[in-house]
Formats: sequence, C-alpha cells, structure tokens
Amino acid sequence: MNTLFLNSGDWFFDAAVLTRTAAAATKNPGRDIYYGDTCVTDDGQKKQWIKKEPADIGPEYFKVNTICHQAAFFKRDLFESLGLHPLNYKLASDYWFFLQSLVSGKSFCYLDFTVIYSSFGGVSYTQSDLYRQEHSAIWKSLVPAYVQQLTEKNIRMQGELSPRFVKMALLFNNKILKRIKNIFR
Repeated sequence: MNTLFLNSGDWFFDAAVLTRTAAAATKNPGRDIYYGDTCVTDDGQKKQWIKKEPADIGPEYFKVNTICHQAAFFKRDLFESLGLHPLNYKLASDYWFFLQSLVSGKSFCYLDFTVIYSSFGGVSYTQSDLYRQEHSAIWKSLVPAYVQQLTEKNIRMQGELSPRFVKMALLFNNKILKRIKNIFR
C-alpha cells in the first residue's frame, strides 16, 4: 500500500496517473518511494513548467534540491521504519523524510511521467530563507561528514567535467600532442 500527500492546490496531471503508477509499481516491485515529475503552475495558472526529476537520485541531488513530495508515492511501512515527518522542521520536513530514506538505504523508483500539478508560491517559497536554513541543518544532521565531503568533491568534479570544460581540455591536449610530435620529427 502506498501513500501520497497532496496540498490543497494540487491535483493529478491527468486521469491515468494512478494507472501508470500502478503499472510502474508492478514492473518495479518492492520499491520504497516512487516519484515522478511535477507540472508547476503559478497561482493564476498563466505560466507553467515541468520540474523534471533525475532518474538516479543520490546525495548530489539532495545537497541542493529535493523531490516534490506531491509527486511521490511512499510505501506505508516506510513511516513505521523511519518514523513520521519531524515536527521541528516547519517547512522542510518532507526533505528530511526523503534524505532520511536515502541515508537509510531505502529504494527509489523514478516514474518517467508527470504526476501532479502543483501551485508555485507556497509557504516554502514565500519563506525561502527559513526553508534553506532547515534544508542545510537537515543535510548536516543526517549525512555523515565524509559523505558530505565526497559529495562536495563530486559536485566540483561534475562542474569541471562540464562539456565546455572537457572541450577546452581536449583542445589544450591536442596542442600539446602536436608540439611533442614536432619535437620528435
């Protein structure tokens, strides 16, 4: 049995969401959390965009981001093993639950479709400073220090391995190789 948390301004993206989610759960049984993409709308619903989630979730993602809880289905017994959302976090308790799940080795399954319409501009957005403080405190309290360090290094490496950086490095390498070849001619 899975659980879903919707806010008052949220609704399913289309009538087939639950059917597609059930099919994905049948194809990928036993996962603790099934999560998908979110169609974010402004309050007037004049603008909307898709918040696409990564298929592979790891510490690098959770260091700076989180899954939209409205687009996630949780295995009910997950709450028995991890506990309920802590009440001391006013805005980021859902982030705590996702990160605690990751740190505890729980399994995630990406649903490659949009699950929910969610209204942009909720309390996490209007009180973004408090949200960022809670996010940072949760990260520091749940993730072991050595994993935090490895995550930081990995994020830096990803930046250094950006396509632009790699292209520049290859060009530089080719120039050096040409010079070496010219020396030995």
